[in-house]
Amino acid sequence: MPIILAIYPLIYGLPGASLIFSVVFFVVLISATIQGSTLPWIARALGLTQPPPATPAATLEITALGDVDADIVEYQLGDTSRASGRRLSQMALPDGTVLEMITRGNNVIPPRGSTFLYAGDHLFIVMKPDVREFVDLVCSGAAEANHYELPTSELKLKGYTKVADLKHSYGIELSANDNLSLDGSR
Repeated sequence: MPIILAIYPLIYGLPGASLIFSVVFFVVLISATIQGSTLPWIARALGLTQPPPATPAATLEITALGDVDADIVEYQLGDTSRASGRRLSQMALPDGTVLEMITRGNNVIPPRGSTFLYAGDHLFIVMKPDVREFVDLVCSGAAEANHYELPTSELKLKGYTKVADLKHSYGIELSANDNLSLDGSR
């Protein structure tokens, strides 16, 4: 803006206009150079910088010809995630939800029920849009959250889901043996 304003004396041919323009141009150039080059250094010195977020080792893309009633969502497990420190089979994900890929550091890990999940893992999950709130609870919800924070929509689970896994994943307390599955088998 100062350079544009310094052009007006040049346009009207005022005496000393070229000196005014040169001074303004030089001051703006030096000011921008000094501020631009010292700003990152000052931010680091004041502790105002943050490391960039971790990026997964791979990404998952699916191309469909028509409209698909599903979402692919990436989650990064945190220290307080309900899924951290548990096996994939203990996640109690809603029925019809599929974990497609896990990345840990630079490694792609094929998801199996016995796969142990750690904080920092990136999960790529395919799900129906109406169950996203439940998956959010399991993957990014704090382990201390209680059952009063459950979404109001219907939660459909697989019959072999254990009562203990339901309790841990959603905070739902059932008056049944923790080793029983929802269909009553052990």
